[in-house]
Amino acid sequence: MKKRTIAFVLALLLCLTACQSDQEAIYSKYTEESSLPTSSPVQADASEPVESEAEESPKKELSGELTISDMRKIADYGTDAVVSAFQKEYPNVKITVDYSLPEGERLTTEAYTAYSQRLATQLMGGESADIITYWDGMVSAKNIAENGYALDLYEWMDNDADFHKEDYFANLFEALEYKDKLYQLPVLFNYTAVVLNSHITEELGYTFQPWDKIDYQTIISIYKEADEKGLLADGFTMEFEDLMNGGYLFQEVVYPDYFDEDTDMVNFDSPEFIQYLTDTKALPSNRKMEEGAGMVGGGMTMQDFAQSNAGGNTSLTLSTGVSMVDFPNLVEEIEGCTPPLLLMSEKGTCTFASGLQYMVSASCKNPELAWEFLKFAIGHVENPGYYTVLEGGTDFTTGYLPVEKANFRAFSKLYAQVDQASRSNPDGWMTGFNSETAPCPLDDAFLEQAERAAEQFNVRAAMPYALGTVLQPILNQYYDTDSLSAEECARQMQEKAEIFLAE
Repeated sequence: MKKRTIAFVLALLLCLTACQSDQEAIYSKYTEESSLPTSSPVQADASEPVESEAEESPKKELSGELTISDMRKIADYGTDAVVSAFQKEYPNVKITVDYSLPEGERLTTEAYTAYSQRLATQLMGGESADIITYWDGMVSAKNIAENGYALDLYEWMDNDADFHKEDYFANLFEALEYKDKLYQLPVLFNYTAVVLNSHITEELGYTFQPWDKIDYQTIISIYKEADEKGLLADGFTMEFEDLMNGGYLFQEVVYPDYFDEDTDMVNFDSPEFIQYLTDTKALPSNRKMEEGAGMVGGGMTMQDFAQSNAGGNTSLTLSTGVSMVDFPNLVEEIEGCTPPLLLMSEKGTCTFASGLQYMVSASCKNPELAWEFLKFAIGHVENPGYYTVLEGGTDFTTGYLPVEKANFRAFSKLYAQVDQASRSNPDGWMTGFNSETAPCPLDDAFLEQAERAAEQFNVRAAMPYALGTVLQPILNQYYDTDSLSAEECARQMQEKAEIFLAE
């Protein structure tokens, strides 16, 4: 089991990046090998999405130059992988990437801030790159639109005969809209699932199916009922191993209901939010808000959770990040665990993290070529790969979830095949591995459920970075001490958010 700790700001803004250490460790391990197995085209079966029957245009002959701004370079990973593949497909295109950080340098809060400031300066001065790599919380869609910083991507989507929006998780595009325009294109996404202690839920008469939605008030009600019936062990904490206190548990789905920069909506001082603060502070935890939130990931997470509750109910919730590398762990039915569930707010907010996005700047010198690059970055991959490990395969995802539905299924299957093979033979799985014949632990029913789950996301889990840094001390004081009431905490949060919007 692997754990990560993320503070409030990073928890909301860098959900995707928080997992990168796990992904890079896998990448580094396998790229040291000299002999690479093969990846074969994954054939879609009858239950998979059928690609549009519209006749595709002949391959375009593209040429020209593009510039891209990105935060950091990791060889064969992210933007670097997309650029390499695009230029291989279109050798007459020259792409120059301007990275803010030296290759291999770790992403820090300071580096994130510096890139955000650099991006803002370039946009305001009309001197930005043609394509900008953008992370949640850097610049709001409203700011982009009202200042004319970027071009509307829907205009290309709607007028390109080779682009079929129905092939994608269009709900993710809609979640990033501003006044029916799309300025930020999500390339990859992930999200957080919650697993509950089924010893408690079954005792109380609750039943769940995989990827059911559950609102946070229901989880709090389950805790209160279990407490009243004496079902909780001594030292019980709400979250597995007390990795999150109440202030973090439901934050990503609740906060968007009370703050929306794009509509100038801020209601932190509402009775409903004050009640949320009161309820979550009362949840059992010994963890301080200032310690940040732990997030579990990697292998055996649900097994560890089940084992921890086997001798008594020590916790109710397990919050786990979900990307393709996590699917093999989530497909198993484990005694003591509910299936993975989608957390939502009382207003139906269901969030995802779109850590990597591209936008085309208004000063782009070749916008048509820029669109071709964006379309390529999210488009269908004929021969899915696993990092650079499988010879002949292409992998832009590096474990995160692609926005194209056929890619979603094909890559999920391949990653699960590799996971199963590497568990069975950790040191020699690559010898003779073939994606056409390797067994896959994910069946079509699971993939169908996972796809339906991805279609439920309607809000991006992000808050402006600058505002998050201001709110953090207020939240620390409220959750970690008794010197601030819920009403006063909400009032101060409201005041800071209103100042932020006014500025």
